[in-house]
Amino acid sequence: MARVQYRAFLSYSHRDAKWADWLHKALETYRPPKTLIGTTTALGPVPKRLIPIFRDREELASATELGAVINAALEDSACQIVICSPDAAKSRWVNAEILAFKRLARADRIFPLIVSGEPNASAVAGREAEECFPPALRFHLGPDGELSDARTEPVAADARPGKDGKNRAKLKLVAAVLGVGFDILRRREQQRRARQLFIAACAATCGMVLTSGLATYALIQRSIAQKQTARAEKEADAARQTTNFLIGLFRLADPSEARGNTVTAREMLDKAAVSVDAELAKQPAIQVPVLQTLGTVYTGLGLYREAQPLLNRSLAMARGLPDTEVVALSEGLNDLAACRICRPTTRRPSRPIAKPSPAWVRTRRIGAAGSAWRTVCMVWETCCAARATTRMRRAASAMRWRCSAGSTARSTATSPAHSSISR
Repeated sequence: MARVQYRAFLSYSHRDAKWADWLHKALETYRPPKTLIGTTTALGPVPKRLIPIFRDREELASATELGAVINAALEDSACQIVICSPDAAKSRWVNAEILAFKRLARADRIFPLIVSGEPNASAVAGREAEECFPPALRFHLGPDGELSDARTEPVAADARPGKDGKNRAKLKLVAAVLGVGFDILRRREQQRRARQLFIAACAATCGMVLTSGLATYALIQRSIAQKQTARAEKEADAARQTTNFLIGLFRLADPSEARGNTVTAREMLDKAAVSVDAELAKQPAIQVPVLQTLGTVYTGLGLYREAQPLLNRSLAMARGLPDTEVVALSEGLNDLAACRICRPTTRRPSRPIAKPSPAWVRTRRIGAAGSAWRTVCMVWETCCAARATTRMRRAASAMRWRCSAGSTARSTATSPAHSSISR
């Protein structure tokens, strides 16, 4: 087949422009299966896209015959698609385009698409108005290039409701234009639809999961916010009651309450430590910070013996509360550790040192202590003996040196006399 410019020539009546718009877009946007691309058929190799499709936008209403542009487009088209309807059957220009294409010896490449009316209804008396096939499509071309009386039986794709439908009719036309089997495209279309449904289902599932996750996260955050609000209100109430307790504590320093007597900080703290159990016995959540505060104040005043019991009680009560935070426990432990570190350790009074007894008398003690003491004594005596030996050696060395020095001096003093005698 010679190389053509257009994949198809679209013939239609201007009253069927909506169908022409749909078909033109559907054909040019269709993508053949990848396994078919490049396959050689009777209409040439299968392209990646069915483009271009020739379409005259309006009928040649003022012309008496087909123009040169239409004839050239028909010659450069691989096939012809005719949108069949009662209006197209009455259009002389649609009929002329079909006749011109048949005269190019391409009658087998004319593919009708029924959109309305009834095919071959003109052969039935009283139903001539329902005919959808133009005359050039219903009859064969004679040897003289004109239509004969021999009828044809064109196989058309039917887009009418209850027939093939738009999608199936489109696939039939695509298969005819490509020169491939309809079943191949139908199976491919089914696979494509199944894949699209699977993708849509996956997207819907992901959307549901995401929505559920966001809803769950929102509920969790709401619950956390409610708990934090309740905790904040509880802490605010505890702080208010603690403040009222401490304010009542310092009323002792009020001149009207003290009545001229001198009130010390120690007395106020002692009274507060006693009144905690009486006034806050049913409120352990408030007792904890009050006891911790009193213990810290006692520690600051250097009263460690009074501070440590309060801090111990505060820490024990905090551990027993169900909603105690780790930070509060760590603060209580820090205060208790500071109190224990700063508190001076009490030492037992030392006994008077008795006069030491001989070493071997002290080693008569029974048990492991006596053996250990005996070992210590033996080591001490060995050290003393070694020390005495060292001193004795030093003394002997000193005496030898002195003796040698004395003999040298005497020999020096007697040497002249010896020489004179010898002379």
